[in-house]
Amino acid sequence: MPFNRNFYSFAIFLSALFAVVTLIQGVIYFLLGQQTYSLAIFFSWYVFGNVLSLLGAFVFLRYLHVKTFYPAFWTMLVVTMASLIQFSVGFTAFFGMRELMSYYMSTHMLVVGANILFGLALIFSVAGKRYWLKITGIFSILIGVSLMAAAIWYINSTLAEQLLMLEQIYKWPTLIACLGPILMMMNFISEQKQLRPESEGSVASQTLDTVMTVTRVIVLFAGLFLGLKVTTEALTRLSSDREMERKEKEWETVWGSRTFVNAKGETLKYQLITPLGFDPTKKYPMVVCLPYGGGVEGAPPAKLLLTETNRKKYPSFLYVPFCSKGIGWGGIPNYPTMDTLVFESIEALEVEFKEIDVNRIYVTGVSRGGYGSWHFISLRPDMFAAAMPVCGGGDPNVPPNIVDVDVWAFHGEDDPNVPVSGSRDMIAAIKKSGGNPKYTEFEGAGHNIWDYVTKTPGVLDWLFEQKREK
Repeated sequence: MPFNRNFYSFAIFLSALFAVVTLIQGVIYFLLGQQTYSLAIFFSWYVFGNVLSLLGAFVFLRYLHVKTFYPAFWTMLVVTMASLIQFSVGFTAFFGMRELMSYYMSTHMLVVGANILFGLALIFSVAGKRYWLKITGIFSILIGVSLMAAAIWYINSTLAEQLLMLEQIYKWPTLIACLGPILMMMNFISEQKQLRPESEGSVASQTLDTVMTVTRVIVLFAGLFLGLKVTTEALTRLSSDREMERKEKEWETVWGSRTFVNAKGETLKYQLITPLGFDPTKKYPMVVCLPYGGGVEGAPPAKLLLTETNRKKYPSFLYVPFCSKGIGWGGIPNYPTMDTLVFESIEALEVEFKEIDVNRIYVTGVSRGGYGSWHFISLRPDMFAAAMPVCGGGDPNVPPNIVDVDVWAFHGEDDPNVPVSGSRDMIAAIKKSGGNPKYTEFEGAGHNIWDYVTKTPGVLDWLFEQKREK
């Protein structure tokens, strides 16, 4: 046999660890969906998973080459190169070049396509004589085809409801993907059993054995640490989501909810709170509060405006659309959006409630809602008089008439979730177009800056003073 027992033990260990990592990732994604990517530890976990995958690929490539399974070897090499490209795009995008995220789906399809070819090579080449390798090939094709179909459906889908359904479907192949490395592990186990007890092999040297032992210890401790961290954060987020859902029901009991249906049959659930002391003979501004999740509970500006003091001081319509999991308000690359549906519902409300002052419609939100605020005024500067985006970002290639919208943006200098460059770039772009936006950056602050915003003198006074020129 060309390999010694230590090589097979190392290959089995890597396969088992990668299966556990893939299972943890799959379970978390199954429970949280795209919220998985917003976990604080996610980037470290993402890097570790890719490093582990690359390490396993090198070991498997060595195995295929020595066994002279060349069709499988070359297609596996293609899979490895495609995975490196995808990782490079994701890694670079995380560090500020978010425009690269538009290519992430393309690289994902490249990886999936390469895995399908790899599966075919395992089945129809001499490698297919190995039972577990053939089963691995069949599994790779089944998972690959399902992921490819989901990706194509995603690219061609526009309805928010379809995208939500797609995410639910996509969770299943993601969850069972852990079977792939388990099947590879079974192949290594079956070959290890065929070794003679005294066999030392002819490939792995003593130095290589030492390297494999050290590597095993490092990746095991890294996996245990990061696995515990990501699991803890995911459980905390899940608990937080459950609590938010409970509070959302309480808000809905108090304020009620409405549903808008457009001409395409798309539906949008939202809450509309009328001004305190509503007088049908008067005109009132309307504040569009975009939640980072759920409804009012995920919209800090809405909760602030619903205090009795502020309802008396700033009588206004308060519009809060519900944010479904996996759907956003726009501005985040490769993230489904329901922006058009919100615009249509606002226009419908303007017709239904003549008391809404169409020249004093404002938009605000935190995090995902901050992205949405920038996105809304970039797409529809004719609709909004002012925007107050908090720790958000957008496309700095803004339309010239965005300068007609008054802006006061806020961001934390050390925001780990949404790079501060998101706000800085938008402010710079508006100034370049001739606008005069306001911008407050909190030195040393992270992502949770809403308390800082509420303590900033004159914030709400400024907002309600703004009026769009006719």
